[in-house]
Amino acid sequence: MINDPKPRQELIRSRCSTQQFLLSKTDPTLKKEPRPKYSADGMGVVTETFPRTLHGEAFLHQAADFTGACENFISLAIRIDHFLRDVTEEKDDPMERTQKAVAGVIDRICSKFGGLWGILDADIFGCFFSFTDSPSGRDLAERIQKSLAAESEATISIGIAVFPTLRYDRLQILENALKALDHAAFFGPDAVVEFDAVSLNISGDQLYQEGDVAEAAEEYRQALQLAPDNVNVHNSLGVCYGITEDWDRALEAFGAALQIDPTETMAVYNTGVIHMLKKEIDRALEYFRKAAEKEPDIFEVAFQTGRTYLEKGAAKEAVLHLKRAAALNSAAAAVHRMLGEALEANEDENGAMAAYRQAIKKNPNDAAALSALGSLLDRRGEDPEIAELFCRQSTEIEPDNGLYRQRLGEVYLRREQFKEAVEAFEAAGQLGAECSELLLKAAHPDRN
Repeated sequence: MINDPKPRQELIRSRCSTQQFLLSKTDPTLKKEPRPKYSADGMGVVTETFPRTLHGEAFLHQAADFTGACENFISLAIRIDHFLRDVTEEKDDPMERTQKAVAGVIDRICSKFGGLWGILDADIFGCFFSFTDSPSGRDLAERIQKSLAAESEATISIGIAVFPTLRYDRLQILENALKALDHAAFFGPDAVVEFDAVSLNISGDQLYQEGDVAEAAEEYRQALQLAPDNVNVHNSLGVCYGITEDWDRALEAFGAALQIDPTETMAVYNTGVIHMLKKEIDRALEYFRKAAEKEPDIFEVAFQTGRTYLEKGAAKEAVLHLKRAAALNSAAAAVHRMLGEALEANEDENGAMAAYRQAIKKNPNDAAALSALGSLLDRRGEDPEIAELFCRQSTEIEPDNGLYRQRLGEVYLRREQFKEAVEAFEAAGQLGAECSELLLKAAHPDRN
């Protein structure tokens, strides 16, 4: 059966940069186990049955000769669905039977239409067909699947790519077919997908997840050559520019997405993130508020809206959005800590202490929450030992933070541990904290 290539679902995932969030609403990305790119390991039964069939680099050299003689050609990447790599020790292994059946069908189709096939991996075959000698790629894929269904219960998924496409060279067409094959994985077994902008979007997402932002951006740029009006791809490209701190190009990409679809929440939100990163707080809040009006139940939107209100000193508004963010993602330590800061600024010390405790519960190494809670306990005269412990832990986690050193010094000063207070205030001053008056009080307690 040839599946209609429409994603079964969409995935909204978050990406982080310098403690900010950039969102990309993309087609779902495939979580693949790492594998050798081209390997014939586990294909012994096929090479025995078809001894003239090549694999790996030898197949690619053969394909280069074949495609070099074709003005236009089709490439198929064919994967056995639900393939088990841990084969049994039985003489008639079911995976080997499947490999032989699939290889036999491919060999017959290639013989009929003058195609070339070879082995890419234990569960993946590659094929090439000249346009002039064969049906369309989808027709070829359907013939292969129907022929296999007549003799085996196994199913295969197929990715299709054609030459010419954009500026891809001849052997890159096989890579495109493999990208289409990854795309096909989202539709379940027995799927066929032709290489398109979504295939490149998925490939870009995989590269992004692997940390190769530059290559991911190039995939998105190629995708826009195929589908210039694809909002998701414009947004994904903007995320890459944002991660690499190319703010102007990021804004341009998000702006292009909004020109196509002004209601696209992710692009609205991401524009706000870029303005925040550029320290343009009022502009950032403008876009965050628009995003919150459209999608109030996205955690990142609620979080950053509340955070921006907090930075502007609007504690009451910050509390509303940060409470929503905490309800949407209670596991995020940062949102509880910022909610604590907003509640403290709103003079709700009990609420602030509860929020700080939640932040520490979620992340025991949240130095900001430890320092803030310790300082608040100290000012209220509650649990002095715990207050000192939390403040000291914060400086151990982030020894270069002047504010945390200052707060620790204040705890020591209130407990009349003057020597320790002097050391803490001196260290805080060296780190940029303005605590000269506190240092004098600790150094000369008899003058107070």
